[in-house]
Amino acid sequence: MIVRPVAPTEVPALVALARRTYAEAFGADMAPDDLRFIIAEKLTAAYFEQAMREDVVLVAEEDGTSVGFVQLGDNRISEAGAPGDQEVRRLYVLADWQGRGVGGAMMKAALAHPRVLPDATVLLTVWEDNARAQAFYRRHGFETVGACELMLASGPADGRELIMARRPAYNP
Repeated sequence: MIVRPVAPTEVPALVALARRTYAEAFGADMAPDDLRFIIAEKLTAAYFEQAMREDVVLVAEEDGTSVGFVQLGDNRISEAGAPGDQEVRRLYVLADWQGRGVGGAMMKAALAHPRVLPDATVLLTVWEDNARAQAFYRRHGFETVGACELMLASGPADGRELIMARRPAYNP
């Protein structure tokens, strides 16, 4: 498996991967209208073209097939962090590839990226009911430092998002 930057010409494939992985991750737990809105309005070519100008977007490939992606950029979580901190905005793996080291390889590549300075904290948010993702992030040195409201197209969700942070002192 390789983890590499997404090329601008690969945006259509990235959009398809993002939509599929998001639907696999949340399709059973999200209202159909909210899921359709996010897929149609938030996971678009325009979104990823902008993201690739501002952030680092990496894709994991196995035998030429994209099986996951991670997006890392300047922290935008208003409830936590400091200037210079980074945020893992998205980390998704195709359901058939979960538990096979893809997520770990992508997280390792993201955290090793030159954008992540040695004294920077890396933050992320995760749905409070996603215990599997929380355990994954803890294995990579993240700890829960707060919570924020989870907003959907239909308004506030029943649950919250946990804010997790990986402090600079963490050394696996």
